Amino acid sequence: MTWSAKQYVTFEDERTRPVRDLLSALPLVDAKFVVDLGCGPGNSTEVLATRFPGAAVSGIDSSSDMINAARRRLPQARFAWRESKSGRTPGRST
Repeated sequence: MTWSAKQYVTFEDERTRPVRDLLSALPLVDAKFVVDLGCGPGNSTEVLATRFPGAAVSGIDSSSDMINAARRRLPQARFAWRESKSGRTPGRST
């Protein structure tokens, strides 16, 4: 399956609402690291970066199109492509 960042952001408000709702239910914490798994084009990553301004923010997605869009949207965050079918944990070599 291929993902289109352009098509995804057509419904950005609907796709971002769950992360906003979830974060509004959580207590405020001083996060040092925040990782957005399945970050898409960075819409939810942007919400996380706003909520946790002092944190190192990164996103991981299995679509290179989504990662490229996320990097353009949030150049200050780190983004990585990871194959979701590999069964490997991102960041681990084994």
